Amino acid sequence: VTLEAMAQGTPVIANARCEVLADHIAHSHAGWSYRGADELVLCMQQALDLGTTERAQIGEHGRRYITERYAETAVAQRLFEAVGL
Repeated sequence: VTLEAMAQGTPVIANARCEVLADHIAHSHAGWSYRGADELVLCMQQALDLGTTERAQIGEHGRRYITERYAETAVAQRLFEAVGL
């Protein structure tokens, strides 16, 4: 669901115990990751404190990240490189 939200341009908040999601968020700058309830509250407050333009920019980071990495041509290219074609 997190990557789908990013693809739609929605800022995300994810549990950092899932290292995969935390890495996606860190590389994309598309939201926040948290460890524990206190950090979750802080992340939610940060998201709520942003203006519409700032939220849209964060969402755009996620959309661009997914598009660049998971578009059919990008996936095919990495596959060809991995198998030596």
